[in-house]
Amino acid sequence: QIIGGVEKLEDETYAKSQQDRFDHIIIDEFQDCNWIQTRLAYLLSPKGHITVVGDEDQSIYGFQGANGVQNFKLFENSFSSFNVKEMKLRTNYRSTKNIVKSSASMATKEMEAWEKNGNGVSPKLIECETEEDEFLFIKKKISELKEMKIGGEKPLNGRFAVLFRKDKQNEIKKFKDELPSDWINPKNPDKFNANIKTIHKAKGSEYPVVFIAHFEEKTFPVNFQENFQYRDSMGEYLRLPRKETPEELHEEEEKRVLYVGMTRAEKQLFLTYHTVDDNKPITVSKFLSDIEVEEENYENSENGNLENS
Repeated sequence: QIIGGVEKLEDETYAKSQQDRFDHIIIDEFQDCNWIQTRLAYLLSPKGHITVVGDEDQSIYGFQGANGVQNFKLFENSFSSFNVKEMKLRTNYRSTKNIVKSSASMATKEMEAWEKNGNGVSPKLIECETEEDEFLFIKKKISELKEMKIGGEKPLNGRFAVLFRKDKQNEIKKFKDELPSDWINPKNPDKFNANIKTIHKAKGSEYPVVFIAHFEEKTFPVNFQENFQYRDSMGEYLRLPRKETPEELHEEEEKRVLYVGMTRAEKQLFLTYHTVDDNKPITVSKFLSDIEVEEENYENSENGNLENS
């Protein structure tokens, strides 16, 4: 439908009839637009009556053809004859100072936490031996925290998020299948007293407490695949000029995925991983060297003790 609309708008007479319908055009989440979507916006706003809003550090849809950071450069070029004004918003109103500080190296811009959010507790990295232990830690920690009130708010029950990079090998289903019965809504068995989803599906949401599971190599980042291509309005492949290699672009986007996951957290953030899978060793994500977290070991599923590393 969008391609058809763009093809019609390439006709000046038809374009004029549509352009006059809009006093101003506003696009949110501009970093997630692909080439054909941005072309549609440009054709509808030849007089520069357009505002775009976006965050280059939350561009995580390159695999779907989103142009990401390039969109903002193209916007300035496309409307260079007008007085393009840029307004930078650099305050995180959601997260505590410690969460903002921990996630900072995953971003290209410097953010500040809103003063009223306070310092909060330091984000934690929890090392477990097996996936079973990892899931058990998350469930026990949620049970421990669910009646707590943070900052005088209502109890946290039901306001947690357990986020996965992707649902490989039905990890999310496995986690849900092991949940205790009191986590399940009796009126709707598909609803849980926690939000369990991929980071991409959590984008735009916020939760007092966030767990990011499987913070391991080959998950953060996922393996590179040569599929980052962009389509122009005629459906042909368009390669925008870039100095980075495809592998470098992929790793940059993977860092942004982690950034989005970490900054869903308002008050507390846990990153978890396990070290053994099918008797094979697993390594923690290489992104660990870029973030500030307190490291702890979850001993085992029997006693559930934590030890500082």
